[in-house]
Formats: sequence, structure tokens, C-alpha cells
Amino acid sequence: MIEEDYKKGWRQHFPTYHFDDRDIALEEYRVAAKNLESEERVFLNASNVSLVSTAALGSLLVGSSDRLASVFEGVMPAYIISIVLISIIFGFAFVTLKYFVDRQRSIVFSGRKVIILRRMLGLSYGRVQLLLPNWRVEGADQPLAVRLFPGWFTYVAYPFWIVSIISTSVVLFLSAYIVKQNPGFFEKISPVLFIACFTMVWFFFNSFCL
Repeated sequence: MIEEDYKKGWRQHFPTYHFDDRDIALEEYRVAAKNLESEERVFLNASNVSLVSTAALGSLLVGSSDRLASVFEGVMPAYIISIVLISIIFGFAFVTLKYFVDRQRSIVFSGRKVIILRRMLGLSYGRVQLLLPNWRVEGADQPLAVRLFPGWFTYVAYPFWIVSIISTSVVLFLSAYIVKQNPGFFEKISPVLFIACFTMVWFFFNSFCL
């Protein structure tokens, strides 16, 4: 059965794929498996780094707002400093989340390649999901079983929660600081409503990066 699947069984699922030498396909499988392992390791290491760097940057921006306002006093309005700091956290969060999105796509494509090559080489783990679930790389027979975004409460979304929560907290404090610096501007607008809307818009904007 395995020999039959190796010869022609996989062609019905991947009709545009082919290989002439089994040894070359086997070597390609080894390379793809190594790439998948390295991509996952990079993703997890980057997640840990993002936790430290985002927290450090957020603390620095919030703590330095008063100091920067005093340094540039008389040169530019204090709220401009807060806007610049918000722009910095915006840019950092966007670039960081975009990086993790690209890394996750690379992991998924590497995993799908491993599944395709495994089927082409005649290996299938069957349908018993209690041993190896067919929606994971370890036991899947179909590459599309590995989704680009597996869910909000998986390790894939871990960097999103880190960056979004910390950056939203920074935006909350800095927007409150802007309100404090410009009380006359918010006479017709509720400061609480402005701060809440501003921070919520930023949080949901982060979710669209995924």
C-alpha cells in the first residue's frame, strides 16, 4: 500500500508535483524539516525578545514624557512630544507584528512542504487522530490542514497579545497626558471617551495585522 501510494497515490492530490529521483526528494525532505525546525526556534526566541523589548520601550516612553516636555519647553508644545512618542510606539508595534506575521507564514509554508514531500515519498500516518492529529504537521496528510492562523489562544498569537497589551497601555497613558496638556481642547469632547476610543481603535488595528 505504501509502495502504491509512493508510485501514484499522491498524484491525485498534487497533480502538478513530480520528482524523478527518490533520493533527491528524500534530501529535500530533510532540508525542509530542518528549515521548519529553525523557523519555529526563531519564532519562539523572537517572542521572548519582544516581551522584554516592548516592556522596556513602553516604560521608557511613559517615563520620559515629562522629562522631554521640560527639555523642549518653549521650543514646541508639550503635546507634540506626546504625539511623537505615540508615533514611536505605533511604528514599533506595527513593525514587530508584521515581522511575526511573516515568520508565521514561513513556518506554515515550511510545514506544508514537509507534508507534501512526506506524502510524495509514500508515508501516511492514517486517520487515528488520538496518536497524531491530522491538523498538525506531525500527522497531517493534507497541507491545507495546517492553517495560516490556528487561533487566538495558541502560541502563534502570543506575540500579538504581548505587543498589543503593552503598546495599548502606553497609548492609554500618553493620550491621557495629551488631554492633561490641552484641557481647553477637550471642553466639547469627553476626555474619557477620547482616551477610550483612541486606545480601542489602536488595539483593534493591531488585530488586523494578523
